[in-house]
Amino acid sequence: FPLTNPMGFSNDVMFASKNHPFLGQLIDNLPKKNRWFGLPYLTVLYSTGPMFLSLSYSKLSSDERSQVLAMSPEIYSQSGTRYFNHLQGSTWWSIDAKFGQWMLRNWGFIACLAGF
Repeated sequence: FPLTNPMGFSNDVMFASKNHPFLGQLIDNLPKKNRWFGLPYLTVLYSTGPMFLSLSYSKLSSDERSQVLAMSPEIYSQSGTRYFNHLQGSTWWSIDAKFGQWMLRNWGFIACLAGF
């Protein structure tokens, strides 16, 4: 699994040995997470996206975690020796995610408008 910044894993590239318990756990947990999380972005993020994967990983024991390998940024990034070309698509993002990013970029302006 590729590491993401600031934390966790991305789920756009996954490899597993046959019958790997973590991949089985992920598949088994999909029906439990198949629900509405209030916004399209959050629904994808928590039901099948990076937070689903990262939270599932965080619940593993240390022995189980040692069996899950992370892809270093050197082989999965825009620099260094890459084996993958990561295209920034964000195809599952909707207007809610774009609005959230706008708010993060303009938090000072928003705080001034709110009177803080």
